[in-house]
Amino acid sequence: LKEFESQKFSKNKTVTYGELLADIKFDFKSSKLRGVYEEILDTVACQLSLEFIYKQYNTHMKINIKKGGIHTILENKIYSKKEGYLYLSDDVGSLYPNVMIEYDCIRFPEVKEKFREKKEQRLIVKAQGDKQQDAALKLQLNILSGLIDMEFSPFHFNEGAFRMRMIGQLIMLKCLDEVSQYEEFEVLALNTDSIDSYIKESHLDLYNRIIKMPKAQYKVNSE
Repeated sequence: LKEFESQKFSKNKTVTYGELLADIKFDFKSSKLRGVYEEILDTVACQLSLEFIYKQYNTHMKINIKKGGIHTILENKIYSKKEGYLYLSDDVGSLYPNVMIEYDCIRFPEVKEKFREKKEQRLIVKAQGDKQQDAALKLQLNILSGLIDMEFSPFHFNEGAFRMRMIGQLIMLKCLDEVSQYEEFEVLALNTDSIDSYIKESHLDLYNRIIKMPKAQYKVNSE
C-alpha cells in the first residue's frame, strides 16, 4: 500500500471518451443510439451530461446519462398482472468489477491480478453454493470499483474510473438496443446495471437469447 501511496498521478481534465474508448467499439442498431454514442465519444469525460427520448416499437423512455451512471426518468405508471405476460428485472452481475478486469481500468498490474483472483474465487464458491463467501467476495470486488473513483485512495485512477463507468453504461444501452427491436417486448427501465422489461410469456426463450448476446459480446453475465 505504501508503494502505491508514494506514486503521484495528475488528473486529465480534457480527455474525451473517444480517447478513453479508442480500443473498443459499440455497434447500435438504433439510429438514435448511434447518434448518442457518437456524441458521447466527442464529449470531454468530466463534462458529460446527456438527456434524450428513446422510442422503438413498444419502448418509450427518457434516458439520462452522466459520468456516474445511466438512468431512465420515468412517469408514474401502474403495471398490473396480465395473463400471458411477464415482468422481468435482469441484473448484470458485478458489472463494474467485470469491466475493470476485462477492459484494463486498474492502474497497477499487481492489483489487477489480485482482483482477477478474487473474481475467479467468487465463481468457485458461488458454484459450490457458499452464499456467505460469495457475498464477502462480491463486497471486496465492489469496493475496489469505488476506490479507483475516490480521489484520496491509493488506487485512484481518474481515466480508469471514467472508462469503467462509460463501458458499463454502453453495455446497458446495447442491451436496450437489442431488446427494444422486438414488438413482443417493452423495456420499462434502464439503470446502472439492470434492465426491466414487460414481455409475452410465450417469447421468454427469445428474450433470453437476445439479452445474452450483448452480455457475451462484452464479457459480462446475468446475476
